[in-house]
Amino acid sequence: SLSQLFPDIESTVITAVLNHQLCARDLYLLDSRTREVEPTYVFDPFTSTFCASTSKSTEYSTLDTVTVPLHNYFAILLVHNAHIWGLPAYLLSYLTQLQTLATQYDWDAVLQYHTLFFNRRLRDMEEDGDFSGWSNHDTPLL
Repeated sequence: SLSQLFPDIESTVITAVLNHQLCARDLYLLDSRTREVEPTYVFDPFTSTFCASTSKSTEYSTLDTVTVPLHNYFAILLVHNAHIWGLPAYLLSYLTQLQTLATQYDWDAVLQYHTLFFNRRLRDMEEDGDFSGWSNHDTPLL
C-alpha cells in the first residue's frame, strides 16, 4: 500500500495527492522537515477544487523547500499511476524545468510560476486525467 511506501506521510495527504486536491501551497505536508498539522480541506476558487490547507502557512524560501516535497508528490503519483505511458518523463521534465528557472530568474518569480503552473496541472489531471502538461513550458507565467 502507499501508506507502507510513504510511512512519514499522512494517509489523508496521500489521498489528497491521488485526488489531485493538494494545492501547491500545501506541498510542505509532504516534507517531514516542515510538516506541522493535519490538513483541512477548503475550496480553492482558482482551481475549482477542494485543497488541503492548514491554519499555519509555510514559506517556500528556496528551491529545496519546493523540490523535496515535490519529489514525494511525484513519487506518489508514479507509484499509483505506473500504467500511464510517459509519466516519469513528464514529471522529470518539470523538475528539470524548475531547476533551470531557479538559476535564471529571481526566486520569488520562480515560486509564483511554480504555484500557478502546479495548480493548473491539478485541474488538468482532475478534469481530463492528463498528466502530459507537466512537460510543458509555460514561461509566459513568469
